[in-house]
Order: sequence, then C-alpha cells, then structure tokens
Amino acid sequence: QLPLDEDIVRTVVFQYGARDVFTQRHRDTLKTARNVTTVLNSTAVEIATNEEASAASYVRLQTGDGRECRVSARSVVLAAGGIENPRLLLLSNSRQSEGLGNDHDVVGRYFMEHPHFVSGTFVPSDKSIFSRSRLYDKHRVGDDVVMASLSLAERVTRGEELLNFCATLGATTRMRHDVHLSRGFASLREVRSFLKHAHPPRTVGKHLVNIFGDLPVLAAHGGMKVTDALRGKLGLGRDPIAFDLYHMSEQVPNRSSRVMLSDATDAFGCQQARLDWRLTSDDIALVVKGQRVMDAELRRAGLGYIEPEEYNELPPPGIRGGYHHMGTTRMSTDPKRGVVDGSCRVHGISNVYVAGSSVFATSGFANPTLTLVALAIRLADNLKAVLSGPRAPTS
Repeated sequence: QLPLDEDIVRTVVFQYGARDVFTQRHRDTLKTARNVTTVLNSTAVEIATNEEASAASYVRLQTGDGRECRVSARSVVLAAGGIENPRLLLLSNSRQSEGLGNDHDVVGRYFMEHPHFVSGTFVPSDKSIFSRSRLYDKHRVGDDVVMASLSLAERVTRGEELLNFCATLGATTRMRHDVHLSRGFASLREVRSFLKHAHPPRTVGKHLVNIFGDLPVLAAHGGMKVTDALRGKLGLGRDPIAFDLYHMSEQVPNRSSRVMLSDATDAFGCQQARLDWRLTSDDIALVVKGQRVMDAELRRAGLGYIEPEEYNELPPPGIRGGYHHMGTTRMSTDPKRGVVDGSCRVHGISNVYVAGSSVFATSGFANPTLTLVALAIRLADNLKAVLSGPRAPTS
C-alpha cells in the first residue's frame, strides 16, 4: 500500500467475483427449491392493477410463439435493471396513462452511470514504485480478482464539496497524449464495440467522420502500440515511466438524464426504451478539482506528482459508462422526488416493489452490486413480514 495519509487519500480495494458465479452456485438450488417456480422464455409486458391503480392484480407475460399468460401474486417485485424497471412501469399504463408510480413524472428520471475516463498522469519520483505497487494491479487471490485504487477520504470529499471518485493506476511506457481526448478515438472504440456484437451503430456516418478527422492522431497512437508490441516480442520492452489515471466517479443526480419510451416497438408490440444519458460539467470538473488534492498528498509523501489533463470542453469526448444503470426508480420519502419509499415499495401502490440499483438516490463511485444485493435481502425480509400477515384484497 502506498504510504499516504489515509485521512486525505485512501487506498480502496475492489474484489471481483466470476461473472457466472450465480448460475454456477445457485442454479441447482433454484431447480430443486419447492417454494420457487422459475418461468423461462417469457417476457413481462404489463403490470395490471385494480381500477383505482392502488394494487397490482397480475403480471401479463408473453412468449416468443405468441402465447400469453397471467401471473397473480400478493406482491410483485421488479428486478430487471435500471433501464427495464422504469420501462415496465411506463408500459403499465392501462389504468394510469403516465404509467405506474409516475404521478409526478419521476419514473425513468435521474438516470445515473459511473463515468469512466482517463484523466491525468501520475509521474513517480522513484521508478522502484512500479515493482512496489502491485496491489494496484488486477491480481488473483483464490477464486477472486482483487485490485486497489486511490480515492479521497470522506471528510475531504465532504469538506471540499467534491464528488466521490477513485483512480486506478495503469503503468505506461510513455506520457499521455491527445488520442484519449479525441472524438475519433471515442468513435473508433464505439464502432469496434458494435462490430464485435454484430450490431452496427445507427450513427455510423458521424463516427466515420470523427475517425477520419482524427486519423493522424489515431495513426500515431496505433504506430506506438505496434512498436511496443514488437519490442515486447523481441524482449526489448520499455520500462514504465508513469501511471495513467483511470477514473470511475460519481455522477450528480440530474432530472433531465432519463429513460423514456421510444416510438420503436419490440417483438411483442411494446414500446422500446430510449436512454438520454446526460452529464453535466460538474461531473468532470469536481473530479479534476479532487485530483488536485490527491496531487498535493502525493507530493507531500515524496511519491511524485500528477500532470493534469487540459480540457477544452466538459464533459470531454471519450467518456463512457461502467454498465451500472442507477437512479431511474429512485428512493425518497417524498413521492414528488422519488418512485419508491424506504421499503422499496412504489408510492401509491400497495404491493409493487422494486429491487436493484434503480432505487439508488445517489451513486457513489463503487460498483453497485454489493449495495443492491443488500437492499434486495432487506426487501426480502420486509416481504416475509408482510406475507406472513393477513391477506389483503388486490382488486
């Protein structure tokens, strides 16, 4: 661990489990459980309610071959993610034209991600740090992968009125250059991602214009990567000289950042989701401000300094999300400011609940899995108490 004052800059540790851990460990448990019925190859298309829209009566399902069925339940829990949870509430509009739980136009709003971006370079004063800081590289411990990052202490974040963020250290053989800030680089990565999944972007023309406009910068970057690869093959690899700072940060809750229903429909005739993810200048500027605090502590500890990034625009091009979809059915005691209450129950509906990171009111900077699982377990305990009581009419 780097010798930093933990009251200013702290080391945070991420632990990653295997992506298929759920199916590996729990599939057989679900198959043999007598109190669980798992229905496959069916899609929920509507939560139907009583006439007053005060309680769910059933969930309507459709299958790929055109069949339809209904599932009645004492309680309904949406656990379909930060985009599909609000979509299903908005689609369930047969009793309320604006959708369920949407009396105050909050469903789908405040969509948050964890902005990922490279910004600044940590230049060490002693090159031996590259062999002493392997805690900050991804490495395996047993069945899990562990990696440490740098973050600011909570008292600093609160005192300076900053956003939460962490910076991962990526050893590099050259100082940063403009490629990561170019629109061409962002478009190239976008096109490559879409081609990998055999789904070309709708705005391919715009991306091609960006790529060709920044071709000299991209070519220089590619040439350096090829040169480094060849040197590595020949055993002539360069020693690292600095660390690129890979940031994952909090986003300011923004009412205009939202999930809506689009005019396009899916295979069941339901309107698809349309995402309008909006960042503000504060989402980056407050992280850059916090970086100056981190720079001061690195200098005090004699470890080196941070060479900051210069931005001509905020947010910068090349920024992306971490596939952490949050905030679209946010929690609040006030129905005008949130979709669910403190028990994760949708305001105004007695038996519809939401589980997952869509209930987050703020996002922090860390991966949301641990928190959303904790909330789901808490919801399960609450439902046990509710379902053990007398049955209430739903229609």
